[in-house]
Amino acid sequence: MKAEPLVALRYMTRFRCTGAECIDTCCAGWNVLVDEEHYVQLRRVLGTTPTDAAHFDARVPLMAPEVRKRHSHATFAMREGGNCPFLNAGRLCAIQETHGADLLPNTCAEYPRMLNEVGERSERSGYPSCPEAARLMLFESDATDRIEVTPATLGLERRPVWSARVESSDVVLADLLRDALYGLVSRDDYPIRSRLFFLSAVALRLAPLFGAERLDLPTLRARLAELEKS
Repeated sequence: MKAEPLVALRYMTRFRCTGAECIDTCCAGWNVLVDEEHYVQLRRVLGTTPTDAAHFDARVPLMAPEVRKRHSHATFAMREGGNCPFLNAGRLCAIQETHGADLLPNTCAEYPRMLNEVGERSERSGYPSCPEAARLMLFESDATDRIEVTPATLGLERRPVWSARVESSDVVLADLLRDALYGLVSRDDYPIRSRLFFLSAVALRLAPLFGAERLDLPTLRARLAELEKS
């Protein structure tokens, strides 16, 4: 993660995992990859006896050698029904509850956070598959304001797991599109379902421009200007 500049959408400064109070759980229905560093730490802590080690290996099998990497060294073997093998009866992570967050694999520690590299700046946002992140991003009027932050502001010091990069040559385009789309979703004179429909309609209308070999930026600007007036 770059030290400067780091920006985030405002709702990410407010995000806190609601744990057992969540209407869903991110500890089910996923393919959770375990990075090598935390795999080694977990096995050392949870596999102190031969029996414990065998039990750990069954719950956290290694990836096949031909696909094993540092960030995807092993995976959690989900229980029948899709729950994480470390999800306890109180709908909390047994690893974090007993040993603290430092022992969590990067995937678990990071979700639902995502890092975007936009030219020379780093931007932190979140995935709406998390109910609390979705609530914050959709129902707060200033949720998508971009503000300068520090890692401490976000309560996060981990390496990013999910990231995307926008090259410097495309930053103007990325900012142009985002500002236009944020303008649509900020129209609080329309209900949220209408604003989401607007986004879909804009995507369909602009899609042909991105299918061309070379993006016609003046035409894109003109289309966005038309949308702003409509």
